[in-house]
Amino acid sequence: MILCRFSEAEMVVVLAILLSQYHITVDTERLPDVPGETKLQRRERVLKSTLGITTTPVRVPLVFTRRG
Repeated sequence: MILCRFSEAEMVVVLAILLSQYHITVDTERLPDVPGETKLQRRERVLKSTLGITTTPVRVPLVFTRRG
């Protein structure tokens, strides 16, 4: 039980470091906007996943730009 909580805390720390050091956006060239698509529909399209050993997004074309 303690190890599970430690790994959860560690994951939060890693995400906090990434978000503090990088500006993260969706690559609109690899995932273009679809005319008439709602935000909810786009979110579903971006986060579509496949089942395997873990649930993995099909494609999430993110761009990490270092904050200056």
